[in-house]
Amino acid sequence: MRKHALAAVAALSVALLLCATAHAADFQADLDPAAHDNSTRAQVRGEGRVTGTLTGNRLTVTGRFSGLASNAAKARIGQAMVLGAPATTFFADLVITNASAGLITGNATLTPAQLASLGNSPLFIQIDAVNTTPNGNLWGWFIPVAARSAR
Repeated sequence: MRKHALAAVAALSVALLLCATAHAADFQADLDPAAHDNSTRAQVRGEGRVTGTLTGNRLTVTGRFSGLASNAAKARIGQAMVLGAPATTFFADLVITNASAGLITGNATLTPAQLASLGNSPLFIQIDAVNTTPNGNLWGWFIPVAARSAR
């Protein structure tokens, strides 16, 4: 009897996970200057906003940025340990305009582990410019739009 109950709970958990990830979820990240000191202040400038739609395990990203001190070189997505901490590894590169202002677009496929940890470990986006610092130029954390609205 206990085996059947455990199997039923496991099946229900899998079904709930599949239902939760089958629907689209919208995220938004405000891009602000990365951490810097007086020696890198002139390099770290700009702002932007990026939205992401998660459908199943696929994240579709679109956004804009402006005000960089030099042309953008790359944009990438990682998963932070906690909100407010930058990611240290990245799993997806995005397409970015090679200018001081422009567009960011792209797609990323999340692993089951990344999906499962989204509530505690938010997705992180970093833009690097040609004259960048080790921390990049712009940072942002994807926060669910519903959570932002509740603030």
